[in-house]
Amino acid sequence: MFIIQRLFGVSIFVLSLLVICYLIHKSNDYRRIKYIFIIYILFLSFISYCFKPVTAVDLTRLQEQLVSTFSTMSFNDLLLKLKSGSITNYTTFFYFFVVAKIGNLNLLQTFASFIFYSIIFYIVYDYSKNNKISSSVVSKVIFYIMINGQFVELISGIRTLLGFSILLIAFYREFYKDKSILSNIILYVIAVGFHNAILPIFLIRLIYLGIQKEKNIVVRLFNLFLLFALAYIIYKYGFIIIESSINRANLYLNKSIYIQKWEYLASFFRVALMYFILFVSHKIKSKSSKTDKYLNLGIYYLIFTTIFYGEYTFFHRYSIFISLFMIPIVIDFINKTDVKSANKDGRIVTLYKLIYIVLLLIIVGLVFTRGNMTELTFF
Repeated sequence: MFIIQRLFGVSIFVLSLLVICYLIHKSNDYRRIKYIFIIYILFLSFISYCFKPVTAVDLTRLQEQLVSTFSTMSFNDLLLKLKSGSITNYTTFFYFFVVAKIGNLNLLQTFASFIFYSIIFYIVYDYSKNNKISSSVVSKVIFYIMINGQFVELISGIRTLLGFSILLIAFYREFYKDKSILSNIILYVIAVGFHNAILPIFLIRLIYLGIQKEKNIVVRLFNLFLLFALAYIIYKYGFIIIESSINRANLYLNKSIYIQKWEYLASFFRVALMYFILFVSHKIKSKSSKTDKYLNLGIYYLIFTTIFYGEYTFFHRYSIFISLFMIPIVIDFINKTDVKSANKDGRIVTLYKLIYIVLLLIIVGLVFTRGNMTELTFF
């Protein structure tokens, strides 16, 4: 059903992606790449605004909630709700309130798209520029990001991927910009308030903070102290969020959510691709201690994702998260395989590239022919 609408939506998305990748590939100036990113962010925000689902998706329910709950709510009512402690997704609550007061329901997904891709493309741009990555590699990374199928997930579900993106900018600041976790506390508070699925990711970061390898004993002791301090805060004030997360988990684990087999398969190959990239990244050693620490945290998240392989909702969401988390590692992977394929390791590196391409094409085939990207319709 709705074949014309679906075909048109997918065609617009794919054609625009190919044009952007071509423009980036042909750009040797990072200032030009920056402007291309800005144009692409605005374009993605525009088509997000034009998104009109032809089947029942999360966005339809969320927009109905905006009208029924938030459009008539006063600011004092909002504050009372937040102060009562009964609202666990407090950031989502505030975000929905603001959009409802503006009065345009389509801005719900438009703002989400603008914020999400501004963060993701900033990470790509900043990491690539600082590490002198070629424009050819940057174009391949953008292709990798956009064909992973998170676009409809973002503009339909809004909350989870917005929360993930804010976590990712916090992680990037800590690992690659040498910012302390304390400087990101506000970002973490905002992220956790978007959706209950964000909390486990944050807790794993805290655990890693306490055990990550540091040569300086003072830094290690400080990390442990900070871990216990934050754990105490969560213990004292976070019971409502944790309890809500557990209740939501029970709902999903009882299989009350419909399993989409094609998206599940896409998630499986997405995770398989991440395992492969981690394997190759360990074979092709990084010269950066920052990347090594980030890579080690990625192993924790990949294992965490794999634990839920039998539960569609968790596995699907966290497979998208790990594919986004791995962006700096993917940049290094593509860059190193491009460079090393020309030297004595050429044969094995060519094999690595072939496996990467095959896994990526399988994901593309599943997501764009049977997965949620087929829900991208504009009329």
